[in-house]
Amino acid sequence: MKKKVLIVDDTPINRDLLVSMLQSEGYELLEAESAEEARRVIEEHDPDLVLLDVLMPEVDGFTFCKEIKKNTQDRFLPVILVTALNDRESRIHGLDCGADDFLSKPVDRLELLIKVRNMLKIRELNESLISEMVFAGQVQENLFFANNQLGPKDCMHYQPCCRVGGDFLEVWEDGGARWAVMADATGHGPSAALIAAASKALLERNSKSPKDLLTKLNLKLCNLLEPCEAAYYVTAICLKIEHDQLTYANAGHPPAYLKDVQGIKSLTSQAIPLGIRKNVTYDEQKLDFIAPGLLFTYSDGLLDVAGEKEIMTLLQDIKEPAETCQRFISLLKVRATKDDVSFLALTL
Repeated sequence: MKKKVLIVDDTPINRDLLVSMLQSEGYELLEAESAEEARRVIEEHDPDLVLLDVLMPEVDGFTFCKEIKKNTQDRFLPVILVTALNDRESRIHGLDCGADDFLSKPVDRLELLIKVRNMLKIRELNESLISEMVFAGQVQENLFFANNQLGPKDCMHYQPCCRVGGDFLEVWEDGGARWAVMADATGHGPSAALIAAASKALLERNSKSPKDLLTKLNLKLCNLLEPCEAAYYVTAICLKIEHDQLTYANAGHPPAYLKDVQGIKSLTSQAIPLGIRKNVTYDEQKLDFIAPGLLFTYSDGLLDVAGEKEIMTLLQDIKEPAETCQRFISLLKVRATKDDVSFLALTL
């Protein structure tokens, strides 16, 4: 399939010159004389590259470049600014607007061909990477929700900030007790996702207690991450619900909340995260509760959306787990976050 190159310039002779230089390269050449026309061409033809003149009436190239980059955040559409402005300030301004490269007027044909060819290769590599990340995200989401034994009134939510994320949740039953683990690997993207997947795989569901589970997982993660030069770690909270008692251990994770007729209790801990030091034994605490109740745990990305006081205030007025998830999902739609966000609400 031919690569599509869009040439945007208000002067016909300038467009004709670029077309004549590129027509022997086998590209499909598209033209636009203004930003308004270019918007339509981009929407209808999805070009692979934009050659954009800087000095245009109404909307200049700097402004339109910024607009293109804003509207194509989910894919990489390279923009080469074609300009007679060769001073340092103009170049810096162009980079600040998202330009990927520059061509100086008068345009040198060999320079044009090389830069167009290189940018198209970069776009192709970027598309391949995005495709791989989309697939990885789908696999991770399936893994994230796989085998979780949620009750009919329980709910969970997972929203990575990138294509893949570093959070994971695990919910299961064993011997009449319900278990839940929420974990968050440091960082974002593929490295965090791999550590989260490893943590999920290394989890020992047959552990005797929450502190036993976290202590064993910590040792395994220390052995796994020890050769890494970067400082990776995992925060986690493990909860066990048995009859009218909750047992929990927390490894540097944000506090979970237990709500019943007696009020709301915060399940905090000062323990260090997993994967930092081997000789750590995690403590656990026990709390009695009066059913019916609600248990809510989350990753720290939610704190970008709502602070601990707001979370507690929202929980005070909520009776059902499904309602809990809907409240926080509504917040995510109107408040920005730069981190992965996961949360879990269980009935007691």
